[in-house]
Amino acid sequence: MTGHWEQQARQGIASASRACWDEPPAHWAKGVDHCLARIEPQLPREGVVLDLGCGVGRLLHPLAERHPNLQFRGVDSSVTMIRHALAANNKKPNVRLFTTDGQSIPDKRKLPSIAFCYSVLMLQHVPNAVVAGYIGQLAARLDEQGSVLLQFVYGGDSGPLCHPRPVSVVCGLLAGQGLAFDVLAQDDVYPTWCWVKGWRS
Repeated sequence: MTGHWEQQARQGIASASRACWDEPPAHWAKGVDHCLARIEPQLPREGVVLDLGCGVGRLLHPLAERHPNLQFRGVDSSVTMIRHALAANNKKPNVRLFTTDGQSIPDKRKLPSIAFCYSVLMLQHVPNAVVAGYIGQLAARLDEQGSVLLQFVYGGDSGPLCHPRPVSVVCGLLAGQGLAFDVLAQDDVYPTWCWVKGWRS
């Protein structure tokens, strides 16, 4: 999977964005605003916020600008995606970006604890075993009142880079790590999307 996104990213930031967001470029701003409206009400008052699969930073950067009291960390498996994200960061002091192996979050030296994690347009690209691994790592690193917001797809085509999964699977993975969960909504704009929140119970 990492090789695919790296290849897209090397063709430029527009190609990287197009690969992540399967809509005409004119619609991208609306899609970003739609996602921000889902994420922002869940943000904590303080602490570290992790963007899991941040890509070029289209969600991370506006959130960091709007919420300077929070520390934002972005991770992605593509070195070039992270380079695009760094170039777009504009020296915001509350942002740090990391490249990972596509299966792990940064180690405790770089990311000791997490108040909130969101993941958008990433989990549908990895198999259940990788999703389970991420959820386990997040559960171990969440603050006492920490939470996660996961967007995934439950319908559509299947293939090497597309893994739709039932809502029950995601909820089961959260419960298996001792996290309470709530299905916030099946998306009203993107019919195959769903948003699930998990938190320490």
